[in-house]
Amino acid sequence: MSVNTACADAISTIEINQCYDRVRARADQRRLRYVAQAKERNKERPALVSKIQSSEDAFEAYREAECDAVYEDWKEGTIWGLMFLSCYIDLTVRRTKVILQNWLTYFD
Repeated sequence: MSVNTACADAISTIEINQCYDRVRARADQRRLRYVAQAKERNKERPALVSKIQSSEDAFEAYREAECDAVYEDWKEGTIWGLMFLSCYIDLTVRRTKVILQNWLTYFD
């Protein structure tokens, strides 16, 4: 379900921000679930698990820096929350797809 669909009934800025924040939380929970699965699947390869964790740490630092920059750009307006949350959700969804592709999909 896309953010636009999930938040279609939100009207006010507060409602929109609350809805986007719920979408953000669900997206992050899914990402973390996939990371845990990737690490579990590769538990017999500790060097790989360490690299997966390092990649996650780097992603989280990048997402924070990027979305903080978006916030800084929009902080004078009324949609700063929406812009920040959109950034966070977009990057999280992209990262989740990378985890799925690299660590949880078998080649046929």
